Amino acid sequence: MIYLASPYTDKDPKVVQERFQIAQHCTAMLMKKGFVIFSPIVHCHEIANLYDLPKHFEFWRAYDLGILWKADALWILKAPGWELSAGVEMEKQFAREHNIKVYYVD
Repeated sequence: MIYLASPYTDKDPKVVQERFQIAQHCTAMLMKKGFVIFSPIVHCHEIANLYDLPKHFEFWRAYDLGILWKADALWILKAPGWELSAGVEMEKQFAREHNIKVYYVD
């Protein structure tokens, strides 16, 4: 299973929505190619909206890392803001510490 990391949190709700849509598009394209992929953004964005859950990484950290722990690889989506994302950086460090291969997706 591939874990797809991508930037998400921002003060501007429009940026958050755009980041969700980028992750959703990438996830769908990879699924069409036959990859077994999990995107925490795609999986949890609507749940967070419907049930008024926080949208910052601190809230989702244990959940995300629990799934990443089971992944065969971490793919980092190089969407706008990925280099500054604290969540993506935390996921990358976790993967390296646990010998999970890290790749980058344009």
